[in-house]
Amino acid sequence: MPPHPHSANNETSVSRYADDAANRLYQRVWGGRIHFGLWLSDNDTMATAAARVPMTLARDAGVCVTDNVVEVGSGAARTAIDLARTFGCRIVATNHSPAHKQLADRAIAEAGFDHLISSATADAEQMPFDDGRFSVYWAQEVLVHLGDKAAGFSEAHRVLSRCGRIVFTEQTSRPGRMTTGERSRVAARHGSDDLWDRGDFVEAMEAAGFGRTRTADWSTHLAVHFAALCRRIDDNRAELERDCGTALVARQLDNWRFAQALAREGKIGWHLFIGHKS
Repeated sequence: MPPHPHSANNETSVSRYADDAANRLYQRVWGGRIHFGLWLSDNDTMATAAARVPMTLARDAGVCVTDNVVEVGSGAARTAIDLARTFGCRIVATNHSPAHKQLADRAIAEAGFDHLISSATADAEQMPFDDGRFSVYWAQEVLVHLGDKAAGFSEAHRVLSRCGRIVFTEQTSRPGRMTTGERSRVAARHGSDDLWDRGDFVEAMEAAGFGRTRTADWSTHLAVHFAALCRRIDDNRAELERDCGTALVARQLDNWRFAQALAREGKIGWHLFIGHKS
């Protein structure tokens, strides 16, 4: 997600998505989907684990052909295309960055789904949509980066229709288990000084007006995913260094090894959240 104006740390945390070399590294290592995956088999690849998530979310949220979905932080619209192809629903794929909107536009056109998917540049804290326009608000590992998460949830509630659903996945934190240095490093990566656990997200959802909230703890998949990222770099390091630069590759490998250790120690987690507009 692009830098957010309300967070002092966001330039540190998210400029990696805008820099050309960093973007190439992310695309090549993550495989086009910059989202965590559900690893259910030793034979899973990064692509299959990550592609499994939107289908699981859609099933749990009851997505269907009549839904009008807004996806926040869509990136190259891979999830939006999955939803349109599988369910035939309408989707607005949003990004904060105009450059990422262009990526989404190109991917949507190439996939042949511009009759169901449109894209927009949008700030999650001030969305440019009418009240009650959508039946589903969708985000994957995006809301953790917001400088004002309460505003983000308020906007999600506003743009949803009566009985609309919010569905998102998010990295969670247990700052009480972390050292001061670990907390600072995670906050810098998030671009937000608040380090929220599952209960903090649920509380914010309910404060915004969402009811019938439910969650699923997918934290066991997190260390597996970060380990896979590290292996991808180790297995292709020389080629990645030639394309993206030695310093960048070393820095990202260190970041993902750090995250893998935190996940193994239960200091960070990953959760699914679903709520209904009351």
